[in-house]
Amino acid sequence: MQQRLSRRDAEKLLAEAMIYLGELEELNNRIIVLIEDHEAISQPTALHLKYASVIDDSSALVENYLLLRQDDAPSVVVESAEETARRQALVTAEQRLRNARAELSAAELEVMDSGGEVTIADSSELNPSDSMSQVGQRTDPYPVASAVAPDAWID
Repeated sequence: MQQRLSRRDAEKLLAEAMIYLGELEELNNRIIVLIEDHEAISQPTALHLKYASVIDDSSALVENYLLLRQDDAPSVVVESAEETARRQALVTAEQRLRNARAELSAAELEVMDSGGEVTIADSSELNPSDSMSQVGQRTDPYPVASAVAPDAWID
């Protein structure tokens, strides 16, 4: 191996080569079935055997390369301090959200168990008034009214 590849890349390239070899074998078999002239078949068959030999040799090189690197430390992508802090903040925020939802559900059950009612406005279910939009807080049935005709933009 002339270049120093990652182990994952070496395995990936070998797997791709094996897939291409399988596809090439299928094509070679179709050529043999379709062409009855033995002289015309000899050249594609020779090429197929050459490709199979090259991939087999490469396979041995890759396996040897992987054996040589089996004791190397695994490749790890190192996060920056900012990425680590951002990821940790996200994990913390998600946990707080789960805790708040669980606490709200428990409080709703406690109210219902004690004979009270949880109204839609007080429930944990989302409704239009929960949105940040002012349209969700309007009470008129047609919140978006316009004095301009819908086709006024047409000249």
